[in-house]
Amino acid sequence: FDVVIVEAVLAEAENIERTRAITDAGARPVFLSSYDHLAIRGTVVSAHPVVAKPPQSDELAAAVVKAAHRP
Repeated sequence: FDVVIVEAVLAEAENIERTRAITDAGARPVFLSSYDHLAIRGTVVSAHPVVAKPPQSDELAAAVVKAAHRP
């Protein structure tokens, strides 16, 4: 897979672990979240595309394209 859509959780350590597993497999994460503060700059989630839940198809598609084209 090029992109993995994954649920963001409150525990930053768990988001770091998920991100590492995804990137180690050669893919890029897109996070789904209902938590506004997870997009705060400086968190692992903020370094990747974040889509608010419930996701709108156009927002999710844009996030997947953005993740797929990240270096």
